[in-house]
Amino acid sequence: MTGIGQLNAACSVNIIPAPLRASSADIARTLKNENCVKDVLLAAQAADVAIVGIGAVSQQDDATIIRSGYISQGEQLMIGRKGAVGDILGYFFDAKGDVVTDIKIHNELIGLPLSALKTIPVRVGVAGGENKAEAIAAAMKGGYINALVTDQDTAAAILRN
Repeated sequence: MTGIGQLNAACSVNIIPAPLRASSADIARTLKNENCVKDVLLAAQAADVAIVGIGAVSQQDDATIIRSGYISQGEQLMIGRKGAVGDILGYFFDAKGDVVTDIKIHNELIGLPLSALKTIPVRVGVAGGENKAEAIAAAMKGGYINALVTDQDTAAAILRN
């Protein structure tokens, strides 16, 4: 399940009662039209703060999106060949921060699209490891995040990027 986490007692927790990725675009559309899913996605769009992880295509089998079973290593290789360097919420983007088009998973995702994420005033990316520097820099270039939580070595690698 994908969720919107609770930061303190003043925040509510809403869980999307669906996986990150459906087995087809048709099923994803159907699930997004279910009231229980639609209501949570609308609440997410109305948030003042979003906290998101940033994945790096270069992570290969260590990537959370692979370990969680949402994409295979083969899919990740194909996505990388299309120019993707990172992902947020399952959406893959290139080094300039542009969403990579013609990727099957994008039509099968159930969560918030990146265009909706960008309307949230505060978008905090949480990622660490020098192998994520390119993906983090691209996420900033694309405007998907406007704040970052990371470690010193990763920050230095981003500045060198």
